[in-house]
Amino acid sequence: MINQSGYSPTVALALVVNGSKLALSHVGPNDVTVREACRPIPPTDAELLITVDDETEAYRVFLPNGIPSAPQKVAYI
Repeated sequence: MINQSGYSPTVALALVVNGSKLALSHVGPNDVTVREACRPIPPTDAELLITVDDETEAYRVFLPNGIPSAPQKVAYI
């Protein structure tokens, strides 16, 4: 379907881990793709932030495999 109104929402995706905010390029039902490089992170709790037009939804998630390296897909539950 083509959006004929010309409106395109502003979307930002991020993962907050141990106080650091990592930009994401993709959020799926079971994984996210970390966009920027970071040091390896062991399994931990995190917060997934999805912002659409300045309205942010936050979801508490667990990273069972941590983040071995980035950029790459990272599983969450």
